[in-house]
Amino acid sequence: PPPQYPPPGWPADQPPPPPPGLEHTWVSVPTPVPGTYPPPDPNRPPVPGEVKVASEPAPLDDTAGSAAATLEGMAPEQIIKAKRLYNEVVLQMCAVADNLAQGIAVDATPVLRRVEKVIIELRNDDRMLLAMSHAPLAMVERAVGTIRSPEVVLYGVNAMIYGLKIGISLDLAPDKLSYLGMSAVLQNVGYLGMSRDSLPTTPEAVLATLSERPGDFDRYLNLIKILHFNVDTVKSIVGIAKFNDSGLTDTYNDNLEIKFATLNQICDVFVHLINCRDQGSRLSPHDAMRILSKDLKEQFHPTYVKLFLNQLTIFPVGTWVQLSTEETAKVVAVNRGYLMRPVVMVVLDKFHHFKPSPERLDLRRSVATYVTEAINDDDLAERFIDLV
Repeated sequence: PPPQYPPPGWPADQPPPPPPGLEHTWVSVPTPVPGTYPPPDPNRPPVPGEVKVASEPAPLDDTAGSAAATLEGMAPEQIIKAKRLYNEVVLQMCAVADNLAQGIAVDATPVLRRVEKVIIELRNDDRMLLAMSHAPLAMVERAVGTIRSPEVVLYGVNAMIYGLKIGISLDLAPDKLSYLGMSAVLQNVGYLGMSRDSLPTTPEAVLATLSERPGDFDRYLNLIKILHFNVDTVKSIVGIAKFNDSGLTDTYNDNLEIKFATLNQICDVFVHLINCRDQGSRLSPHDAMRILSKDLKEQFHPTYVKLFLNQLTIFPVGTWVQLSTEETAKVVAVNRGYLMRPVVMVVLDKFHHFKPSPERLDLRRSVATYVTEAINDDDLAERFIDLV
């Protein structure tokens, strides 16, 4: 019979161990810290101004089934596969980061193998991976265990997903995409030698430190080896992104290292802006997009920024919006040429109560309904992570 997972007798209040099949590729398994990020309390009192009933049922399996029942929805098995792949990449990066933090040389080949799978999955259907890139930290940690360095691990993984989506749109060869992905996922390893308290926690701090490039990146990149892969190329790309401002603003050219470095840095800034640890100042993806397109137009060559905006769009897949009907919805698809009118799944009515089942709405066809604002809601993001 197949092994039970989690193992029998595993404490209910402790994050589960890595899924079977991953342990043998780990270099050093991170030690879970129970209770660091407790799950949301379904009976918590409402926040002032919030009236949605958090205890009403919204089973993930049912919502995923509602999406899959449509012609455009992902099949449940695709959703499960993409979520498992995302968690595998995070697990492998945790192992790499934990070893580097201790000054131990590490083989990052398992990370490369998962990046190659991410490329295949993004080519096939990118929606679930994009949705996972907006998943709350607490949710990810309940699946993989405590992440000691989220600014290195999660920020790198999410920036990698965004960068590869853009790279695929440029018809880059698979081997080139591998270098784009690995340089993205490793670009923040320099943070390992710094206290988390010294890292930027607000959007203003993120923008203020763009030119400082904190961290000893070379020290940690020199400890990494990858079989049949040129790590020096990764170091070169990261070096351009972190220390060569002029290279990021120069005239658009076909130098792949400069192109990759610029795309990685744009994706990294975006990830920082939407994941600020100061929850009150964290930006929605829509607001972060506006900063990239307006406030940072002198920081990056506009051609690269346009590539980013065209692929991620004003309202990226997986983000939450308020509609003119006062209903709350999740963006599940994009209408090319109509970026302000995505396809959404409506989950809360105008009284902020859960609908009996999510309703798919194509705002391109529903001309009387439109998006009024983008919102952040970790509770909804976790409850409806499978809704794509």
